[in-house]
Amino acid sequence: LLAVDALREAGSDVKGMVAIFTYQMRITYDLREQILSMGSNVEVLAPPELKTLIKEELRKSLEKYT
Repeated sequence: LLAVDALREAGSDVKGMVAIFTYQMRITYDLREQILSMGSNVEVLAPPELKTLIKEELRKSLEKYT
């Protein structure tokens, strides 16, 4: 995220850019909220339990608008 932010601030077009980051972290409330705050600009690839957690939270949000 920081690299993309730096490119954006420098005036670079970051649309279509992909960066894959790998971290060893605990799944916490703060991590979940950070991921959700990025909206459609982020995709969780692994672990499956984090992916499911994010998917479920987004599903609940979407239900409010349907």
